[in-house]
Amino acid sequence: MTTLIVCCTIAFCVLCLTVYNVKVVSAKLYKRLCVEDNLPKSPYGVTRTKNREGWFGYTITKNGNIVYIGGSVGQYEVFSSLSSAINHINVLEKIEGYKLTEI
Repeated sequence: MTTLIVCCTIAFCVLCLTVYNVKVVSAKLYKRLCVEDNLPKSPYGVTRTKNREGWFGYTITKNGNIVYIGGSVGQYEVFSSLSSAINHINVLEKIEGYKLTEI
């Protein structure tokens, strides 16, 4: 009798976890398809530039213009990899409410 109670308890717990996981996955899918589709397109982009030392990297642009550090003219950040530049762009897009850029 105790074996039956233990098995039924385990089966009930597994069923509850399965239902919970299905709800979480469907909520994430709904958010991605419906909520994020209504966001405006991002004005941010990436261009390939050269830094002061002479090596090439990626620079963030907004509406085709380079985004300067602290608003100062002439100083802009050059990222060594495309993925790090996209990560920084995603931070800016989340702050301003734009659709996130993906690689």
